[in-house]
Amino acid sequence: LTEYAIPLFEYLNSSVLNVTTNGTFSYLAGVFLGQKYSYSNTEDNALAIMEMIDLYKLTNNTDYLDSINRTWYFMNESQWDSSNLGYFSSDNSSQDSKLIYSNLISIQANLEIASLSTPYFDSNYANLKDNASLMANFTLKLIIQNAWDSVNHGIFSNATADWTPDNE
Repeated sequence: LTEYAIPLFEYLNSSVLNVTTNGTFSYLAGVFLGQKYSYSNTEDNALAIMEMIDLYKLTNNTDYLDSINRTWYFMNESQWDSSNLGYFSSDNSSQDSKLIYSNLISIQANLEIASLSTPYFDSNYANLKDNASLMANFTLKLIIQNAWDSVNHGIFSNATADWTPDNE
């Protein structure tokens, strides 16, 4: 597995990594016709966190933990809606809706961070672990309170920025 996973991670770092001026980074949504997208997708960043956790478990390379930490802070600084709460689907400032899937994948990434336990991680990233646990619980409560369809007994797939269900 490391024969493929580590070269893939190195490729991602060299081709689709978006380093910002304040030292954080994120994975860009993708490349289309040779041009990098101009925004960072929440789901891609959450999935990258989960894959880096897997690679850390496989290799014990602490560089992955540093990458997880920076990506998590990027997501929560640029993709979190500080006005209405919850994750937008990207860091595009013109967001006027939320995809519930983006929030669920973010919850999963937060839970994987919170459940990661090694002596090195626990001693060097205790704040990240605690914050990820809080964000997972808080975001799930938001979804249940705001996106639960009490008529059909499920979760709406979309909501407006203020969490009004949008079932179109």
